[in-house]
Amino acid sequence: MSEFSLRLEEATFRLLSLPSDITIEGHRNSISEKLHGDMLPRLKNVTGNLISKKNRVVVLIDNLDKAWDQTQDLSRVSDLLFGLLSVSYRIATDFERDPHFRNKVRFSLILFLRSDIYAAVIRFAHERDKVPVRRMSWEDPATLLRVLEERFMQSDLGISLPDEIWTRFFTATVGSREVRQYLRETVLPRPRDLLYMLKTAL
Repeated sequence: MSEFSLRLEEATFRLLSLPSDITIEGHRNSISEKLHGDMLPRLKNVTGNLISKKNRVVVLIDNLDKAWDQTQDLSRVSDLLFGLLSVSYRIATDFERDPHFRNKVRFSLILFLRSDIYAAVIRFAHERDKVPVRRMSWEDPATLLRVLEERFMQSDLGISLPDEIWTRFFTATVGSREVRQYLRETVLPRPRDLLYMLKTAL
């Protein structure tokens, strides 16, 4: 299979080949036919074969902020992001309706988006109430530290209990505060900030 950039270019050329003398609605329908008539069914078949023996499948899409630049045309960025948010729900629903997968596979597609990016692009959304969004909050310090412990537990360091992390890699106190208390009171309540601080410290 060719690289993604080449396949994307090929798909773009196919869409550009559509006649330009049709109405906007006709143009949209033609694009939909191009995608649904060939590419999306093939993608669904390939994905379906991979997950057919699974009971629960969750697809996580992250790092959408890697190329984030507030100097960009945010209206175009918002169209792309809200398109992804909308289609994520439709893909999951499509699998649920398919008779081959119905009642066999619970399928979810989740996109992670930074709150500041969402706040910037939501201004350009035409139908904000239809955007399927849930906000993640890290108000519970114990849950935030649990993310750190899980990261260590999944490593190849041979750690079997969370308490071993704190005795093996951390000093008991920072100044007069217990190390976990210090972290809770110092970092911003986000996994990204906690992990960045600890990686730098280690």
